[in-house]
Amino acid sequence: MPSPTRDEIANALVGHINTEIMGAEHPIESTTPFEDAGIDSMATLKVLLFVESTYGFWIPDEELTDTVIGDAQRLAAYIEQRLSS
Repeated sequence: MPSPTRDEIANALVGHINTEIMGAEHPIESTTPFEDAGIDSMATLKVLLFVESTYGFWIPDEELTDTVIGDAQRLAAYIEQRLSS
């Protein structure tokens, strides 16, 4: 089975965030900075648990930077890279 594309990953992340964290009243886009959307540390943990359960790996603490988890597109790029290596 081929690995999901970056766009597929970003769509899955946004879908999860909008359904489980933000709600219909405050949806985000894939490029919405998590901090600007009000995604706090507890919500970030929910996103990381989603990544682990969906893609099968945990993101190490030292890689939890804005470069990796600043928005859904950046996180999708990181996940895509991890899945392809």
